[in-house]
Amino acid sequence: AKSAVGSRQKARKKVLNSLAASPAATDGPTFDVNKEYTFEFYQHLLLFGDKFAVDLGRPIGKVELAPALDGQPLKFMAAVRDTNSKSDTKLDYLWCFDLWHESLFAYAKKAAAT
Repeated sequence: AKSAVGSRQKARKKVLNSLAASPAATDGPTFDVNKEYTFEFYQHLLLFGDKFAVDLGRPIGKVELAPALDGQPLKFMAAVRDTNSKSDTKLDYLWCFDLWHESLFAYAKKAAAT
């Protein structure tokens, strides 16, 4: 049987391949040298077991996220700076989603009661 993840990966690859083959992409991927691009990946540090934690290695170790997040979800996002804005900090989101873990529930419930 096909896995749901495998099916999504194949569908995503098909879409991206069609975009790469489009006439607008004939020059291939490009970067604007007048822009700053930053990429950060932390998935290797996140732990999703019984406790929602981040593994900071020695000497700090594993730090639970639920108390620090106080019941709020962990946010993952990608954005670009809004070049039409007068503010240097205005961002246009490309995508943004919240990551929930059951360990956040008690803190969210406590925060909602206050």
